[in-house]
Amino acid sequence: MAGGLWERVTGILSSKKSNSTYYDFSGIDSKYYDSYDDYNNTKYGDAVYETSTSSKGVESWDDDFSNFVDLSSPVFRRGGSGFDISHAGLFCFHQWDTGENYPYNAFRPCLVSSQ
Repeated sequence: MAGGLWERVTGILSSKKSNSTYYDFSGIDSKYYDSYDDYNNTKYGDAVYETSTSSKGVESWDDDFSNFVDLSSPVFRRGGSGFDISHAGLFCFHQWDTGENYPYNAFRPCLVSSQ
């Protein structure tokens, strides 16, 4: 599972919910995405805070990247690409600037049932 493609996930910095060109979370019900204020808000259950010791660097378990979102890079991505193999893996999280196309990014579709 280490290396392959960066997977964009529905996690975003709360103060930067919209970029008119690439993404817009402002009209989406907040139950469908995770909104973060900062690394120290201790949101448990998403394998960010509980699997890393710092918001920047190679501080996640198994020497994976841990780069928390910020104003210039507000979108979360996980996993890591084949080029980042030494720090890619299950516990890797990283910031992304715009969400635009990048050859080593991917996504995982999911269905949400109203039933």
